[in-house]
Amino acid sequence: MITQTFGNHENFLQSDGDLGLKMQKAFEQQFENEYDKIVLIGSDTPHISNEIINETFEQLQYNDIVIGPSKDGGYYLIAFNKKIFLDEVFKNIPWSTSEVLKQTLQKLHAKKVHLLTELNDIDILDDLKEFYEEFHKSYFKTSYTMKYLEEELSWKNMT
Repeated sequence: MITQTFGNHENFLQSDGDLGLKMQKAFEQQFENEYDKIVLIGSDTPHISNEIINETFEQLQYNDIVIGPSKDGGYYLIAFNKKIFLDEVFKNIPWSTSEVLKQTLQKLHAKKVHLLTELNDIDILDDLKEFYEEFHKSYFKTSYTMKYLEEELSWKNMT
């Protein structure tokens, strides 16, 4: 299913399986659809900016892989060129642990990798609170996410 939710970018539903298999299949299916560069982003990092996406595509011209590291040891974004795609990067990784980025980079040791700015993804309430404190007065203050958080203040008092 294709939607036009995010501007001129096409979006696709994910397949079944663990996180690694879902990401692997997303890349494989879209490379089969003749895309040459694919950027996969996590839905738990709403503050990914257009600048980060643009930097990713630019860096794919000079690097094999682009990764956006998250503060918890994982990553919020991974991007490949079709000719360099390595499905092994999604296999035998302890997903949702602090070892994800480290083990992913070990599998990519022979490739040219560009690391983007580290961001915090939102996995737990403390992550949400940190996100709010960092971004409620930033470029992201007019986003739907921030407007919702401003209206639904009950989350601030949760422990």
